[in-house]
Amino acid sequence: MNFMHMERNVHARIITFIAAVLFSITAMAQESFSQALDNLYTGQQLTGNALATLHDNLVYKRSFGNHDAISTPNTDSSVFSMASVTKIFTATAILQLKEKGALNLDDLYVKYVPDFPFNNITIRQLLSHTSGLPSYEVFDSADRANPAKTFANADALPALKKWDKPLLCKPGEEWHYSSINYALLAALVEKLSGMSLQDCFGKYIFAPAGMQCSHLENRMDGLVSTTDDMAEFDNAYFSAKLISLASMKEAMTPVKLKNGESAITGTLLGSGIAGYGLGWYVGIQPMLGMVVWHAGNRPDVSAIYAHDISKDEAVFIFENVPAKGIDVLAATTLKMMNGLPDMAER
Repeated sequence: MNFMHMERNVHARIITFIAAVLFSITAMAQESFSQALDNLYTGQQLTGNALATLHDNLVYKRSFGNHDAISTPNTDSSVFSMASVTKIFTATAILQLKEKGALNLDDLYVKYVPDFPFNNITIRQLLSHTSGLPSYEVFDSADRANPAKTFANADALPALKKWDKPLLCKPGEEWHYSSINYALLAALVEKLSGMSLQDCFGKYIFAPAGMQCSHLENRMDGLVSTTDDMAEFDNAYFSAKLISLASMKEAMTPVKLKNGESAITGTLLGSGIAGYGLGWYVGIQPMLGMVVWHAGNRPDVSAIYAHDISKDEAVFIFENVPAKGIDVLAATTLKMMNGLPDMAER
């Protein structure tokens, strides 16, 4: 009798048995997790799409409700406006230009746009919302009162030229969220790249990330995408395919004000405190770890994209209706994911 052959067979059977048990545990855990998320989202009357990944592996994807007024159901291919989630992409494009030597983050913006009316604001301060610039109030009050009026990135500079009020603070001294900062950065991307923002994003972000259904609207914070495409972006970004690890670290480091203190931007996904880096909110979430994220809200959309760096988990929740508490919903999803085994597979 060949005992070595028998021993190899026994070992093989044990390994096969263990693999089968682990697969069964994983399947049961994921099924339980999916059902729990279904209950969470339906309980919150989610009207949109949700997707979650663990180590770049898909662990949850669902569509809820209708996409429009004619009762078209949401599906995997439904596109949603990202609103201010677009800022992550604009910041990424700026960092790509930095890596190519086209700019330095501490350069004054006026160096590249001579008719910019404030000569003491840096590119870094625009990226981190510490420029002191106001937001939509720079636009004419009659335009702001018109619900049909859409403001584009190109509208920011002319509006600032007519703005006859001082900055909200000296640059670098305080944190004030303003989409005007990113409209100016989008214009800078176009000027230095020699391309439209759509073409620049398409060539240097969408294509390398494998985003096939994303495009830009002609409006401030105008990215339109799907949950699948955003998962592809997440994979590419955190694999350092779009910018270097050094640039990623810089983008996800909370900014310091001139007095040396961190700029506190509010709560982190419903609890804790958060800072702001270069296009990302950054903080330590109780029960999670280091999380970066960005949310977007308009009268017709709510969106959030969050990535738990500590556990390499990501969640994307997009709605085509205004919603409250979407950040808490994202945080709850990440906490629920902590019970999933690490071997989850697509």
